[in-house]
Amino acid sequence: MNSEAKIVGCLKSMATTLKLPKCTDIELKNIIGLGLENAILTLFPTEQFDIKKAVKIYRNCYFSSEPQSSDLFENAKSTIEKLYDRGYILAIATGKGERGLLSDLKNTKLTKFFATYRTAEQTKNKPHPQMINEILQQLNFKSSQAIIIGDTTYDLEMAQNAKVASIGVSYGVHCPQDLQKYKPLSIIDNITELL
Repeated sequence: MNSEAKIVGCLKSMATTLKLPKCTDIELKNIIGLGLENAILTLFPTEQFDIKKAVKIYRNCYFSSEPQSSDLFENAKSTIEKLYDRGYILAIATGKGERGLLSDLKNTKLTKFFATYRTAEQTKNKPHPQMINEILQQLNFKSSQAIIIGDTTYDLEMAQNAKVASIGVSYGVHCPQDLQKYKPLSIIDNITELL
């Protein structure tokens, strides 16, 4: 899902409301993939503010935005449907909160395609491997039977930490050169390459 603009906009709104220093779009974009509290604290490590209030302001902005303001990447829905139809077991490991994930799945009509999920609220944040380890355990898979597909260095570092193979995508948040540092099996330019 391409939620970059929505996330960046809500982070800017939160920072303005709390009178925090301005960040560049690149700085804001680079924390996408982390859990929300961790992301905010990464952006403002020396500032004094109420993190719970910051999270509340961000979430109010995120959920007051139009559902279509986070669109699926091109060919994402049809590729997910085809992978599901071919018998692949799909799961989600995300820095989003559970409410945001479930809302996005509902709005995109993708809920039924995913066997399980883990959010940053439920377990340790990326790049810690716990998120993936819990999914593997729940679904009764070994790490050698899974592949993590991600657009951030946090995704691929989490894969490396969990000893799971990974595939990077070039059209997401972090550039292919940064993704390559985590030795993915490949970096794809379109999700249909998974087929």
